Amino acid sequence: MLKKPTPWQSSFIVGYVAAIFSGFCMGWNVVEIAEKRDTLLILEIVSWAITIVGAIILHIGVIKETKLPIIVWIVVAFICGIFLLVVRIIHLSNKWEDASTLYITIKILITVLLVALTVLYIVCPYFYIVQLNEEGK
Repeated sequence: MLKKPTPWQSSFIVGYVAAIFSGFCMGWNVVEIAEKRDTLLILEIVSWAITIVGAIILHIGVIKETKLPIIVWIVVAFICGIFLLVVRIIHLSNKWEDASTLYITIKILITVLLVALTVLYIVCPYFYIVQLNEEGK
């Protein structure tokens, strides 16, 4: 049977998932921006880059078992997650009439995935901070 991962392991995995997903989305936005100039895409790229830096800070906090970098990650994940959600909703509403059903469906599914990942990005490190507090670190 599989063992339940510890909060340390979950937080470490969250950092990797955040960096990989953000890098993929940032690359996708770079391809889109090459086709059409859009300020919202530039803002998304900046937000994804900040998320990648935050993921690196999370890894530092997890490895050194210090709370401050983990708290910084939680704040970055929350702010960037909400910002990206708002930008994606604005972007989708601007293209609602002109886009195909497949495009809209994919964008909505990616937005739902973004919401789920944002919650995961916040909850797993939070549980690790709770564990560190219980251990007195």
